[in-house]
Amino acid sequence: MIKILEKIEDVNKVPVVPLRQWSMVIVHHTVTDLDPDPNYLYGDDIDDMHRKGHRDGYPPFKNGMGYPLLINPNGVIQYGDRWEFQLPGAHCRTETRTWNWDAIGVGIVGNFSKGNNHPTHFQLESLGRLKIQLMPRPIYPHCAFKNTECPGRNLDLRNFYGAIIGVPKGRLIKEV
Repeated sequence: MIKILEKIEDVNKVPVVPLRQWSMVIVHHTVTDLDPDPNYLYGDDIDDMHRKGHRDGYPPFKNGMGYPLLINPNGVIQYGDRWEFQLPGAHCRTETRTWNWDAIGVGIVGNFSKGNNHPTHFQLESLGRLKIQLMPRPIYPHCAFKNTECPGRNLDLRNFYGAIIGVPKGRLIKEV
């Protein structure tokens, strides 16, 4: 079940196990259309979609929502098992490398590659507050690691992560 982070300062108090040694934050967009209700919370929908099997041929994620943290259009932050139990994410992987063990994935609800869709000011405020709580970890866009448009061409993260000196190489995925 997806939960709500009531207060942003509780972001480092949520886990029931010790906090993982996350080294960075990777920001994504969910590539979902928005419900007309501005107070709608998407966590359960994203969790359900990821448990059943993600679009683009991704397999089902047994631990649900691939992002440890999700920012809704109204700024409400939700989290799932990956944050609560400090499990690896399921949000940033290529054929040979993964950053899911080392990075906190933050999903921002919306499709910021579509038309003139931009994150809401509530989402940007929440991302800014999360940044403060998750510092000093650097913040990267998903596209820094993979040939993707994510988190969308209409989401400018320069104010959040600054100049990227070098992108980490990630862990090699072992042959199975």
